[in-house]
Amino acid sequence: MGIKMSVDKRERIEWLNYWIEDANTDKKRIILLGDSVTRELRKKLNSFMADKYAVDVIAMSYSILDDMAMEEIRHYFTKTTYQYASILYQMGAHHGYHIECAKSCSDAKRFENRTNEILTFLSKYSHHVMTVSATFEREVDPNGKNILHHNREIAERNEILKRVSEKLDIPYLDLNKEIDYHEIRHSDWCHFYEECYEHIAEVILKHSFKEIKCISSNRIGTFEELDKKLNSYRNKKIYIFGNGVRGKRLKMYLERRGYSFDGFIVSEQYAESSKDVFLLHELNQADTLIIVTPVDAAIWNELHRRRFDYISLNSELYISMDG
Repeated sequence: MGIKMSVDKRERIEWLNYWIEDANTDKKRIILLGDSVTRELRKKLNSFMADKYAVDVIAMSYSILDDMAMEEIRHYFTKTTYQYASILYQMGAHHGYHIECAKSCSDAKRFENRTNEILTFLSKYSHHVMTVSATFEREVDPNGKNILHHNREIAERNEILKRVSEKLDIPYLDLNKEIDYHEIRHSDWCHFYEECYEHIAEVILKHSFKEIKCISSNRIGTFEELDKKLNSYRNKKIYIFGNGVRGKRLKMYLERRGYSFDGFIVSEQYAESSKDVFLLHELNQADTLIIVTPVDAAIWNELHRRRFDYISLNSELYISMDG
């Protein structure tokens, strides 16, 4: 049973987002339910799955014990005209810390009952509902100081989600057993760098959508690796895919370090509004390196199909290029 949440139990800012991808098409659809972590994950899943599915999301900050959460979920699925091949549920663990499932049996029972209610409801709207554990938060800041103590609570809520999923015969994916937090790096207290969401998306696809091929981003994580790759293209051609902020920073880096820069590549939709750019079909793959700035599996797939040598860079490298 939910509650009408009192003002003092709410977060400073409460929010709700819907995202309906390719809303004017009849593509097969998947929808994620979660919070801001899930919202970022949607982008990467959609990038990988765009050829076969549109990936939608309902994300919110409400505690799942708040009647607002249940009403929003109920409203969407009873009113939408879309049919969903899969529903991925990753909701309830990163918000609503006024309840303490790890310390209170009554809180844990209420959380379990509401989780059961939501999953039972969702099962009416898709033949494939799956649950995904919430990721852990960063416990220390860069200086080693403890900043949060939520992970015990997150772990308990994940156990409840697993238990309810097993009871309802719903597949459960424990992300925290599949990802390495030394490699999956937080960008703040609970979110991740975009290339890390890319890896998390790959884990989900390999677990539950094996028909989707995860094309490699050929990601480079250090300046040492980057310079080694660029040095192998001395006196050859180097292009940058994307002429936005990242592309311009990268161009300046190449010029400062004495590497070749032969132009920006853009997609056809941006060609008319950009000057001095190339389209991919205008280039010869021989002796050509393309550095891809967008995190977009469709671009990687096209470059792979055309047999170009390409790389992507970790987010931190672009930030450090200003220095």
